[in-house]
Formats: sequence, C-alpha cells, structure tokens
Amino acid sequence: MDVTPENRLHFELKNVHPVAVDDYTESLQALAREYRLYLAAFESPEDSAATQMYVQEIRSGSIINELVPYAVGVLPLLDVAKSIGEYADYLKAIFDWSLGKIGSKPTLADEQNTLKNIVKIMEPTAKDQGAQMNIGVMNFHQGVTVNISLGAMEANAAQNFLHRHMAPQPKEMVTGDHHFVALKWFQTRNELKNKTGDKARIESIYPEPVKVLFGTDDLKNRMVINETNIYHKAFIVDVQVETVDGKPILYVVKALHDTLDVAS
Repeated sequence: MDVTPENRLHFELKNVHPVAVDDYTESLQALAREYRLYLAAFESPEDSAATQMYVQEIRSGSIINELVPYAVGVLPLLDVAKSIGEYADYLKAIFDWSLGKIGSKPTLADEQNTLKNIVKIMEPTAKDQGAQMNIGVMNFHQGVTVNISLGAMEANAAQNFLHRHMAPQPKEMVTGDHHFVALKWFQTRNELKNKTGDKARIESIYPEPVKVLFGTDDLKNRMVINETNIYHKAFIVDVQVETVDGKPILYVVKALHDTLDVAS
C-alpha cells in the first residue's frame, strides 16, 4: 500500500436506522484507543502516549469520518501518519480472524483490551440490521482503499466470536496495599512535580491503565526521570490501590523492589 503523510483513516457507517449517539461515539473512541495500543505495541510507546486521533472531515450520505493522528498540540506526526495504512491492515487481520477467514489469531496489541475495542467498533453496525461498516485508507489523491467491509450479520458473528475469547471480568478490587506487583507504564510525564499524566497497568490488579502517584520524589526519579527505555521494562513495586465502586482509580507507589527488561 502506498502510504503518504496525508493518508487518513476512512471510517464509514452505512446505516438504515438512526444510530445511538453513545454507540457511535464509543465506536470512534474504540478505534482511536486501539490505534494508540497499536502504536505502543508495534511502533513507538512515546508517540502512543502523545497521540490523539482527530476527525478531519465528516461527509454526508452515509456517516463518513476521515480521521488523522496528531501529536497533542502540534502538527500531524509524519511517522505516525505513515502507519495509518499498516493500522488498517492490522485491523483487517483481526476482523478476518473473527470471521473465520484466517485460521490463526493475529498478533494483538493488547489481548483483552484489543478484543473489547474491536467489539465496540462494530457495535453500531451490529445493532442495525441492514447496516454496513467500511474501514480503509484515504490517500492525498482522495482515493479510498477499503480494507474492511462487513454487514450487521457479520458484525454480530464477529462480536460473538470475540466475546468467547475474552477473559472473565476481574473481580472487584479491595482498596489497600498490594506488594511485589509488576507495573508497566502506559504513559508518563517527565516532570518531577507533575501530578497528572502518569498512568500504568498492573495486570494482576486491573487490565486498564490507572493514574499513578508516587510516595516520594525519589521513586519517580528512579522509575521515570532517571530511567531509560521505561516502556520496555516492568517495575516490581508495592502500591496502595484506591477504588471507586470496586474499580481502581489510583495507584500510589510506595516502594520499588526491582526493574525487569520485558522488551520483545
């Protein structure tokens, strides 16, 4: 595929019935979330943390969005924009697997979160009998290469397939201390006094990224500021977990025991 910096992700829903706002916005959000997971896993964790997917254009007829990645506050990222074609191919492999068109499961950016995102992307199509979803790449000549095209019956079948591969939802977490758990960074802010922007996953506690604070400045120095290649490492830590309605909303790092290389 000829990929240029001007390439956009083409996301089209040919709907028969009105689309629920929540379903459609969650579908777009899932498409953007999975793009960041794709960047973190296969391209650049640093770009993933700073990149947002923006709607460049909405066109009439069907609900058609042209989406382009931007680094927050700056111009489009050249290398990230080039990955739009690869991202569309990546999505196609997942959809083909979920529909039985290929036998082996493709490499997923983040096993459980990717499955959830793909299910959400298909939700407006699955709920509208007669609808069709198209995902592809629009190049700077305004030509569209459609990578994925599926109707409501296929969307439902694919969702059912992916649900069977999802792990059971985690049990409600109890607020308190957890010792010697593996923390892996999702995004960080390289400023000592910055109290926002640091997020990490601790898979033994909860699968989604959670905000992180540090018990001391020394811990942030050792785990972020003075450490190298932090997105390719796991930090063995003690954390205090704060929850709301059983869902973790904050990890407070109390101690650092070890640092392990986990790069593939």
